[in-house]
Amino acid sequence: MKDYIYLDIDLDEETMHILNAYCMQYEITKDEAIKQIINNSYNEKNKKDSE
Repeated sequence: MKDYIYLDIDLDEETMHILNAYCMQYEITKDEAIKQIINNSYNEKNKKDSE
């Protein structure tokens, strides 16, 4: 079973442009892009903390 978190975020025009480009580059939805970005940030933080 999956847990869902609903994010209500207001992105500025530049950030929205970057998100759209990321989605187009990897042919994914905005939901998938945000999940990947969060996971990558989490993994990078854990990597730095373990060093």
